[in-house]
Amino acid sequence: MKPPNNSLRRRAAYGLLWVYKHGPSQVMWAFGARCQHTPTCSEYGAECISRFGWWPGFWMTLARFLRCRPGGTMGCDPPPETKPDIPLWQPWRYGDWTGRRMGPHAERVEKHPEA
Repeated sequence: MKPPNNSLRRRAAYGLLWVYKHGPSQVMWAFGARCQHTPTCSEYGAECISRFGWWPGFWMTLARFLRCRPGGTMGCDPPPETKPDIPLWQPWRYGDWTGRRMGPHAERVEKHPEA
């Protein structure tokens, strides 16, 4: 049986995303740090939690937050259409930690060795 959409865990996850979007994200924006993806990380997280539930959505969102940094991935990175088939004991595998699963229109930042 699928849990209801308004479960306490899901509402808590949405609440944390709201706090991030209206708190730390705004502070970083003021100092020049901007989200490098479309949709933004908080929108991506809300969509993943909505589609796949709070546990897979949390891991997908965490991986996205960690990729959204200077030297990380950038460009169009929509949430996955289907949930990956991952064993329960390996939840970190829900996340795309390297950006390899990004859409075909994604741009990548290449790291150039220092001369």
